[in-house]
Amino acid sequence: MSDAQINSLKPDSGTPAGGNPCDISGQYLSNTKQVNWGDATIPRSDLDVSKDGQKVTVKKVPKGTPKTVVDVSVTTADHGTSNVLNYTYSGA
Repeated sequence: MSDAQINSLKPDSGTPAGGNPCDISGQYLSNTKQVNWGDATIPRSDLDVSKDGQKVTVKKVPKGTPKTVVDVSVTTADHGTSNVLNYTYSGA
């Protein structure tokens, strides 16, 4: 069985206020349970997952600390946890 994989975050940066959507593209994401966003866990109820398993949309990016980079990954029910990509919070 193949592992979940993420290839891009769009956008891959934003303001510390958060609240914007973010598309996570990859493979084997159809049974996503959660998105791991820095120290935050975003539950399935706050995500839109494409039927083809190639995109997960975070409806609202969590608030962050200015000028920091956080790790983002996806945990699925059947393909484990994906690789990590970075999201950058801009200055205040």
